[in-house]
Amino acid sequence: MADEQNNSPRGGLKRKLVALAVAFAVPALAAAGVYHFVVHPMLTQDEAHAGEDGGDRISASAVTLSMDESFATVNMSNTNIPASLLLFKVSLECANPETAELVRRHEARFVDMINSLHSFRKRETLNDARIKEEIQQEAIRRANAILERLPGTQNSNVDYRITDVFHERFAVQDQI
Repeated sequence: MADEQNNSPRGGLKRKLVALAVAFAVPALAAAGVYHFVVHPMLTQDEAHAGEDGGDRISASAVTLSMDESFATVNMSNTNIPASLLLFKVSLECANPETAELVRRHEARFVDMINSLHSFRKRETLNDARIKEEIQQEAIRRANAILERLPGTQNSNVDYRITDVFHERFAVQDQI
């Protein structure tokens, strides 16, 4: 009887430790199973689709045309000081060489559009970092609209489009 009384507290402690270990192990194993069978396949599937879509990949047939550097007058809130100048240089990424050739042939239209997007901006708005992005997005939209109006682009199998516009230079020069 003495042995049974001595083993009883130890036996209870062992049972509590086993129960505690099972209580921690079961949720941990369940979490590992959910990760292995649900989360991990979703992550690898997303990575595979990102590789297929090309997301930010540049097409092998894309051609980048660098336009000449230009400047535009900036509207000043204080008319008693000289107007600042916006110095900019824009590049157009064409979907293919055919589009690049078409842009070169009608370059004056694209230069005029780019210059008009930069002209007479308010000095205060040029301090906003988003203005460059807004100009670029609007340039893409307008450049593609010009391409649609050009003769020969409607009935062609070639995908005439501007895929990206970016600034090589974008700086305000104050005339003080």
